[in-house]
Amino acid sequence: MLVAKRADLAIKASSRQWKALRDKPKAKNAEAHPLGWMETEPYLALAERSMQTLVVDRFRTRGFPVTWPVPGRG
Repeated sequence: MLVAKRADLAIKASSRQWKALRDKPKAKNAEAHPLGWMETEPYLALAERSMQTLVVDRFRTRGFPVTWPVPGRG
């Protein structure tokens, strides 16, 4: 399914960004960016929960087989 393949690409792109962020030294609040208001780990936990509930679950409910969790993401 083309839609599922495109969704997988977007999910993998987000997962790569999260992995890169996870691999950096941990920053607290605005140390990482002037607009930053969350520490790294709480941000990553929220991002992954949101991907699950707002993207993956909705695609799967509609019959689109998306890959989650992304292999090797952590």
